[in-house]
Amino acid sequence: MARRGENIYKRKDGRYEGRYVIGKNNNGKTKFGYIFGHQYADVRLRLMEKKIETARRREKDICNCGTLKSWFSYWMESYVLGSVKHSTYQVYETILKKHILPYLGWRDLMSVDRATVYHFVTHLQEKGLGSSSIQGIVRLLQAGIKGAINEGKLKQNPCYRLKLPYTEPKEQRVLTRKEQTKLRNYQGRDSLIIKMGLYTGMRLGEVCALKWTDVNWENHSIAVQRNVQRMKCNTSSKKTTLVLGTTKSNHSCRSLPIPDFIWDELMKHHASNGNQPFIFGRKGYVADPRTIQRRFCQIALRLQIHNVHFHTLRHTFATRMIELGVDIKTISILLGHASVKTTLDFYAHSLLFQQRQAIHSLSSIGV
Repeated sequence: MARRGENIYKRKDGRYEGRYVIGKNNNGKTKFGYIFGHQYADVRLRLMEKKIETARRREKDICNCGTLKSWFSYWMESYVLGSVKHSTYQVYETILKKHILPYLGWRDLMSVDRATVYHFVTHLQEKGLGSSSIQGIVRLLQAGIKGAINEGKLKQNPCYRLKLPYTEPKEQRVLTRKEQTKLRNYQGRDSLIIKMGLYTGMRLGEVCALKWTDVNWENHSIAVQRNVQRMKCNTSSKKTTLVLGTTKSNHSCRSLPIPDFIWDELMKHHASNGNQPFIFGRKGYVADPRTIQRRFCQIALRLQIHNVHFHTLRHTFATRMIELGVDIKTISILLGHASVKTTLDFYAHSLLFQQRQAIHSLSSIGV
């Protein structure tokens, strides 16, 4: 057993073992160095020398840790790249270039304290960013600084338990019932893909990535198993390419029932396009979400439906579910949300409308 305050132990082979901290690994776990000797006093002296040497080296590293920009460049390449999806890496890179580095990049890493972060958050608010966007930016800043702490370059994280401002999320654009009827009755190019989005709540990238092998012909359902999105070819290029990958999260993989009137159209589409791997692709290639988005906006304008995009169909689907009294857990599963809280945060305004209707209904029966 070690003496109080000293990491020196008597081993079974008769030697003494001294242990000292040398840093942390990539997972944040403490790494140790070891001293061995037959004499306790000798191990104790050498252990003290090692502790002093390590402390001096750590202080030197802290003093020479450079700017926040140089650290985040190293952190992104050494820690983040390869550990997250390519699309997530590009999101982080965009947040850094657009928000964090222009305001904080020139600062010495050691000078970024709690007051600096508070000023940064105020700056983001003045730019008109919502609370969810600010929280995402600060989370990335906190993660990068935590990496510097793990390497012994900093002692404290100024973002830890930082109280961030909260603003009510903006109410999402939802189609009126009249507008929804227009889209349901629309017959023409992309009518099926529009109805898929409107009556299943699938994201555009999920609809575009659907394959005929995802269709369950017996149960009249379809499995959401992948996503397609357009991304940069590499971090330094402006050129983009279509990337077929996994869904947004594990919860996004789900099986969705298809309404009968859409199923009939899907059968007709299969008769003419069933030899292709992707339901909405052409010549063996996956459909491009950017192209579908552009064509949808053109169709909406022709139908005199304004200020919409394809994701409006998903919001409309969720809102109609709430209006029909479907429980929030079921809606969350259909949307592929990671938690019910996500669904509640997005559609709180719709739930409030439903609650008001319920109260009015109760008062009308005179109970």
